[in-house]
Amino acid sequence: MKILRIMVMGVAALVLALALLVWFMPARWAVAALGPRLHGMRLEQVDGLVWHGRAGRVLSADGMDIGQVQWTLSRRALLGDVRLQLALQKPGVTFDGTLHRLSASVVDWSHVRLQADAALFDGLPWVRGNSLHGRLNVHIVDARVQGIWPMQLDADAQWQNASVDENGRRVMLGNFHLHAQGNGGVIQLELGDAGTGPLQATGHASLSPLSWRYMLALKPRTNDPVLRQWLAGFGKLAPDGSLQLHGSGGLARLTSRMEQ
Repeated sequence: MKILRIMVMGVAALVLALALLVWFMPARWAVAALGPRLHGMRLEQVDGLVWHGRAGRVLSADGMDIGQVQWTLSRRALLGDVRLQLALQKPGVTFDGTLHRLSASVVDWSHVRLQADAALFDGLPWVRGNSLHGRLNVHIVDARVQGIWPMQLDADAQWQNASVDENGRRVMLGNFHLHAQGNGGVIQLELGDAGTGPLQATGHASLSPLSWRYMLALKPRTNDPVLRQWLAGFGKLAPDGSLQLHGSGGLARLTSRMEQ
């Protein structure tokens, strides 16, 4: 019996030691263990615990500096219920939000806020090599993402003091807002302006993994020749300087042809 008690006490001590190790595991140990699963991303200057820690520098697989990251991971993750709060900061960009993993391919994002300089999106194709200016504010109330696509979405975005550089000249645009609502994988977008800026803008878009469709109406509120020249780069202007843009793809284009 004495030997049995010693064995039980030894096992209990080992379990307790392992539990304490997991409960108070340093974040740098976990990062080192997860290295192959980070797909080339590197976390440097790591401190704190697995459950509440920070990385002073995060580098993408191609070496781009993503910024500083802080996180809080619920200990319910030990039971398979992963709930993670993230906060990222770098010059010109702040991000924070909460992630809840529902399955291997489905996650919920909530209370997400992104504030960034518009220049962050200079590389997008529609920017046509020009520089964006102003401030972007994005608020995602809730987003259920399967793979990389939002199956459900409730979000708002604003582009404040918007302007672009065109051939060395600054084109003033104004303030714009975008609302996104999605259900069943179909995302509806509504675009508008503040009502007083240089450019009047209204638009609607419908997006899904299988198709997309958009309509956009733009009209200058002034006779600014620089603004009109910039608009003319997207299509033929009406006599009043307005521009109507529309397009579709995937099943949306097929549907449009069947309706004609």
